[in-house]
Amino acid sequence: LLAWPDEALVNVEGVATTTPHPRGRLIALRSARPLPWTDGVRYFGEAPEAPGLFIPTVQRPEGPLALLARALRRRLGDDGPLVWLPDGRVIALAASRPLGRAAVQAWRGA
Repeated sequence: LLAWPDEALVNVEGVATTTPHPRGRLIALRSARPLPWTDGVRYFGEAPEAPGLFIPTVQRPEGPLALLARALRRRLGDDGPLVWLPDGRVIALAASRPLGRAAVQAWRGA
């Protein structure tokens, strides 16, 4: 993302955890430009049968995704979009904001 020009990066929304890389997570979404395919990055797509639930493109949770999404929303008390991580963690995307270069650099610890 840092290789992108400022005018492209300013349109990327996402969520960055407060823990810097490599222990934290940076979730980029809603980009008008395709995100680059890079080694070490996990890519997610919205599950068609569970709108608003984003799952890894190469791994699915077991069971019906619509039921999983409903259970996660009930547990979190959050009706917004969610990211399911294979280790069982869930990240709410309702707090997504424009990332911008400064946010990505701060998350990276640059």
